[in-house]
Amino acid sequence: MTNGKVEFVKEVRREGAAPNSEFKVNVSLLNADFVDLGLLFSGMEIFTSTPILIGALKYRFNKKVGENRLRNLYLAGLLKFELKSFKPITGDFPSNVSSCYDMINVAREKLLEKYDKYIDLERGVIS
Repeated sequence: MTNGKVEFVKEVRREGAAPNSEFKVNVSLLNADFVDLGLLFSGMEIFTSTPILIGALKYRFNKKVGENRLRNLYLAGLLKFELKSFKPITGDFPSNVSSCYDMINVAREKLLEKYDKYIDLERGVIS
């Protein structure tokens, strides 16, 4: 956790990260192509910037999917990912990909080239 704190919520007898806590996560991929990155980014909702539901109480006390409140607040495991940097480790990395924005766009493009009829990135659905 880079910012925030852990709280114990006695009403549900659970410990969790306080709202607006921030975490730094490093993901390492070996032999991944841009389609693989596209699938990863899709699962992390990087294309849509939609929060992901996580945790044991993800459907309770959640403004997006429920109406229950605890302590007059909505509590839920909403997690939002953001790509801040990347570091290619091979010499054959495309020269037209020099920023996170480029990486996300190329991954999206390659994913849709291969799986366009099976995937709806805006809805987050793969069929």
